[in-house]
Amino acid sequence: MPDFNYHLGKIQILSLFLSPEINRVNSDNLVLNYGINVDNRVSEQILEGKEFINSHVSITISYEKENLVIFEVSNIFNIEGLKNAVTTDDTGKHLIPIDILDKVALVSISVTRGLLFSNLRGTKLHNAILPLVELNQEPEPL
Repeated sequence: MPDFNYHLGKIQILSLFLSPEINRVNSDNLVLNYGINVDNRVSEQILEGKEFINSHVSITISYEKENLVIFEVSNIFNIEGLKNAVTTDDTGKHLIPIDILDKVALVSISVTRGLLFSNLRGTKLHNAILPLVELNQEPEPL
């Protein structure tokens, strides 16, 4: 797959849930669990020239099975030539090349991590270190 030009056209915070339990946790030696989910969707009007991917990222931070933070962000990427790279299967579903999905996912996760860090300012989780994400690999336990 050749290189493609893309830019992040829009970032939208969809939701931010901060549990009141955040203020009750002891931040010393705190072991947190992170859940990161990325859902990439191509524009339904791709053949009409609307060449964008909406990358929805959801990050959950939990402690002892209780969700302390749920954060969802939509990252919309404009991608030149996307309609030439996308194929369609027998059911009409658009198939996006994995290298495009991986680049979009990595940028989306990085942007969302930064926004989450900023939104946790003033809470006991402000200095929580969000792990780096390796795509398509199982995370290793700490």
